[in-house]
Amino acid sequence: MTIAQIITSFSSSPSRSNPANFDDEADLFLAEMELLPPQLNTFAAELNATADTINDAKNTATTQAGTATAQAGIATAQATEATTQAGTATAQAGIATAQATEATLQAGISTAQAVIAAQAATDAEYFAGIAQSFTNIDGKADKVVAATAGNLPALDATGNLVDSGSSLSDLEPAITKNTAFNKAFGTTAGTVSEGNHNHDSAYSAAGHNHDSAYSAAGHNHDSVYAKSAASNTFTKPQLTTADSSSASASVTPDLNNFSTFLYSVAGALTINNPTCSGGTRSGVRSGYIYLSSGVTSVSLGTAWKFNSGSTPPGSKAGAIFFTVYSPTFIMSDWWEAP
Repeated sequence: MTIAQIITSFSSSPSRSNPANFDDEADLFLAEMELLPPQLNTFAAELNATADTINDAKNTATTQAGTATAQAGIATAQATEATTQAGTATAQAGIATAQATEATLQAGISTAQAVIAAQAATDAEYFAGIAQSFTNIDGKADKVVAATAGNLPALDATGNLVDSGSSLSDLEPAITKNTAFNKAFGTTAGTVSEGNHNHDSAYSAAGHNHDSAYSAAGHNHDSVYAKSAASNTFTKPQLTTADSSSASASVTPDLNNFSTFLYSVAGALTINNPTCSGGTRSGVRSGYIYLSSGVTSVSLGTAWKFNSGSTPPGSKAGAIFFTVYSPTFIMSDWWEAP
């Protein structure tokens, strides 16, 4: 009989030093403990069958030893008889001696087999005792003395079960941990402030106001800003920014954002009708377009209307002064630079 049953090794034992995995390891430990009794029972059955086989071999060897001993006695008797009948049984004596020698050899073999069988029987009894000790395990862990009902179990330093002193109600509920969870105290990025300081250096105390920094409700800025829907009186010159960004031979003045334009193109220049949204602009927008002497000729869009046909002659530095009457009628005048 061959012992084929394998006793499954335990993965690991739950430990208080690893509380994060204690529950999972404890569940795995108990699950593996439940597999142990049937494995041990199968192992014990195979071990008992092996012991029976060894005992049968022992008994057979003992029987064969007795038979050999009996045959040796017979051979000795035959040898004595053969000696008495030496004259006529010399040949038989030789055969009997040979048989006696063979019987002695067989007896030695049988004795050795008996010793081996006896040792095997002793080993079988030893392993059978071990198997019987495991057979009595019923899959339950030992009880904790003086434990409180409902408390969770724990292991002491020697691995024995003890009362942890805590129940499921003492555990922290599971929550969704966002990026601010478990941050350290500090004053740098990625930390949180501790409740032992104030923000007086960054924020004003309760009950303060900003009267010294801001105007009171109901005030206006009439003396500072121009009104968009009323007449304004200016006591100082109003300066504008000139558009000198274009260097191409064909330009479209943007009267929505500029009133002064500087064109220094070398060669012929075409001034298209300007961009001017909002309908009639009578007397609202005025400005000028400066042309350098490098402009050899000037072509104008239909919206540019010159007084008495005085248009830029080309190759002369000067300025076109204009006032927008409407997007399609811009009153213009050419003044040549001295």
